[in-house]
Amino acid sequence: MQLKFILILNFIITNYSIAQTDIPFEFYDYSNKIDYRKILSHSVDEKLNIEYYKKLLNLSEKKRDYKNSIKYLEKIMSLGENTISIKYKIASYSSIVAKKAKSFVSVKYINKAFKNYKSILREDNYHLKSLSGLAKLHALLPPLLGGDINASREYAKKIMKIDQIQAHLIFGMINEIENKNIEAKNNYIKAIKIFNNLSKNQNCIDKLTLYELIDVSVRFKIINSNTLLLVNAYNSYQGANLIKLEWVYYKFAQIYLFLNNLNEAKYYAKKSLDLNSNFDKAKEIINIIN
Repeated sequence: MQLKFILILNFIITNYSIAQTDIPFEFYDYSNKIDYRKILSHSVDEKLNIEYYKKLLNLSEKKRDYKNSIKYLEKIMSLGENTISIKYKIASYSSIVAKKAKSFVSVKYINKAFKNYKSILREDNYHLKSLSGLAKLHALLPPLLGGDINASREYAKKIMKIDQIQAHLIFGMINEIENKNIEAKNNYIKAIKIFNNLSKNQNCIDKLTLYELIDVSVRFKIINSNTLLLVNAYNSYQGANLIKLEWVYYKFAQIYLFLNNLNEAKYYAKKSLDLNSNFDKAKEIINIIN
């Protein structure tokens, strides 16, 4: 009976991953195990204090090794640094690992994500990224794993008071899950229009949100000359890049192809292939242009 339950749960988790709007995060492939403590052995005392774990965390984050990052963050918390920033990193990294794991192990990370997002909201009930994280988890997960489409809507309504772009993106995602593509497109158009109307001084959107706006622009063919504002914003953003660049350049190539700017479309398709020579989607664009 227990084995049957595990098999059913694995099937649900796998399909939950497939059902998501796929954001191709950079992720360590674990083909080589890294001994972070050995890397630091020449510069750090063997005593496991909080500063030591922060240095281990920094190394793991640079490698996009989110499993070890979560472990080091939890150690930092246990040593007394119990901040919203630490909890948010655990929650967001857990969401990424849960999606990547595609197995029974995902449940552990899903629970970590829920626990830490909710803990943040007990301290700051309008913490935007935690509201957004919970809205997406509740929308994308099946009920057995904590999914609740009505809860997702309630979080999206709350987000609407502080960030209309994020709110419309989440309402659009909910519409897609419910196969209401016309309503989804309308919500995405609203999100994109709000972005386009922001002045440069107001426009402090992070890279993940920019990628989501670019992704829905391409998938729903909401593309015109204003779409290049998104491309330019992404290219000029100075923050860390958590998304695989070959996918970013592929999306850019799709936009330029739609706008019939074949030179730029080919340029970005080639940049995508430079990073991943086996990326068939980028090859398709080159073939179309040729």
